Amino acid sequence: MNIGANRIKMRTSEFLLAPINAMIDKSSEIIVSGHKNPDGDSLASCLALYYLLTGLGKKVTVYSGDPLPYNYLFLKGSDKVVFDIPEKDPDLFIIVDAGSVDRIDDKLRKKISKSGREVVLFDHHVLTDSVKSFYDVIFADESACATAALIFRWADERKLDICEEAAEAIYTGIISDTGGLRYGSTNKESFEIMSKLIDKVSPWKIASEIYEKVPANQMKMLAEVLSDMKIIADGQAAVIKITNDQLERYSLTADHVDSFVNYARSIEGVKLAMRFRELDNNCWKVSMRSRDGINCHVVASGFGGGGHKNAAGFIFKGSYDEALKKVEEIVNSVSK
Repeated sequence: MNIGANRIKMRTSEFLLAPINAMIDKSSEIIVSGHKNPDGDSLASCLALYYLLTGLGKKVTVYSGDPLPYNYLFLKGSDKVVFDIPEKDPDLFIIVDAGSVDRIDDKLRKKISKSGREVVLFDHHVLTDSVKSFYDVIFADESACATAALIFRWADERKLDICEEAAEAIYTGIISDTGGLRYGSTNKESFEIMSKLIDKVSPWKIASEIYEKVPANQMKMLAEVLSDMKIIADGQAAVIKITNDQLERYSLTADHVDSFVNYARSIEGVKLAMRFRELDNNCWKVSMRSRDGINCHVVASGFGGGGHKNAAGFIFKGSYDEALKKVEEIVNSVSK
């Protein structure tokens, strides 16, 4: 039985997975990649596919245009990721966890378009028409707790043997994208899949690697960031700011501060937490976390971004003070 799927979903899965399996079966060489600045779910989904596809006798290359997140380097296979795109075109491209086409590495996106090869997407984000038109086949379910859960569904449907390496990756992807099973994306399927993998993984080790190997400078910078946090919209929103100067002073990178927004979200009464990370002068990468009915995806889509109901992001161009005003307006409008 296909875990986490009712009868309708099972039929939908079978319908979508058949052409994906056909593409995989006729391919000898496959490039697998996630989104820019990979997070835990993106990297874990890529590595799970690496081991599962290699087990089918395929030559698999996992590509990333950006460095891997430091707290997920423990995953087996992370040392096999390449940062230069192979010159030779593969038979098939598989993209995971890229909710919008512009989240695919620019060089890889150009190679895909130029090659004319087929492209498959595994994703659990809300997808726009422009995203759908880019791919030949999409296996997506926005109700899934993580893209790694969809990789499990595919492997389960195909009755593949999930090796320890793939099991560790899938388990890690679910833990990562559910915030250690604390986010609203956590659902029954999360626990069902994890129970199927539990004998092949070490839950304590995975949790320790993700959450308990924090550099001292990361905690020091967190204290500085939280001391400057803004509580606005009558306590409904909390906003933090991260500058390039801070990252340089503390010798940290972007993946060290991704989780900072969760501290803002944990404040009592806060419905929307936002993290503004400086990219350039008056240009910010914004990450949002919400609860109590505020839809992050709706907010992000208004700025050309996207994501999930309770987690989304976009690029904001303007000053931080301008951003704070817009955030207050948005929160007041969506919470009425």
